Amino acid sequence: MRPVPPDLSRVRLPPRTIPEELLTFKARTYFASDTGNPYPNVHGVHLAEFKVVLSVRMEDLGLDRTQQEKLRKLAGLRFNKKEQILRLPCELFPSRVENKKYLVYLLETLLEEARKPDAPEPAAPPLTEHPHEQDTIHIKF
Repeated sequence: MRPVPPDLSRVRLPPRTIPEELLTFKARTYFASDTGNPYPNVHGVHLAEFKVVLSVRMEDLGLDRTQQEKLRKLAGLRFNKKEQILRLPCELFPSRVENKKYLVYLLETLLEEARKPDAPEPAAPPLTEHPHEQDTIHIKF
């Protein structure tokens, strides 16, 4: 079951701090038959048709070292250490435009939390490796 996206009309949106030119948005177009589509009145559309991925380089965010570390902890696996890129995917809404708006809202909210001087540490330690990259445990029966 998917989480219910918040109604952004009732949420206080954080001010835009990152210019649009520094953000990269990617979306794909799929050609598929109507197979189990969860969106009403949308037929013949692939399930991932509305997915949008936001990418931004860490150096473009204008954060100091401690703020960058907070953002890395908040982002978890969505931050690529090797490339120093934050990637945020979204497919909550049946519209690419709404998914893009939500991603900008999510990025600005993450930046707002990272910039707070008294922001608490995340309760659970974030995953540092993708689950598939961890060593496999072999059990003999």
